[in-house]
Amino acid sequence: MIWPTTGRGRSKVRFYEKREGRRVIRRIVISPMLHPAAKEAAERLGVETYFVPEDLEIKGSSGESA
Repeated sequence: MIWPTTGRGRSKVRFYEKREGRRVIRRIVISPMLHPAAKEAAERLGVETYFVPEDLEIKGSSGESA
């Protein structure tokens, strides 16, 4: 399930930002199985999708690859 635009998703982002004192700049989903409709929804919502953690590109605070 994709949550970023739902109340639950927004509250998770706010919770993380408050607890860690950092702004969320990326929303990601890592799942070995992703329904095509879920992938389309994620793209519409600006959520990055990955099938394995090794595919995830870690970016530094400047937005460049680390």
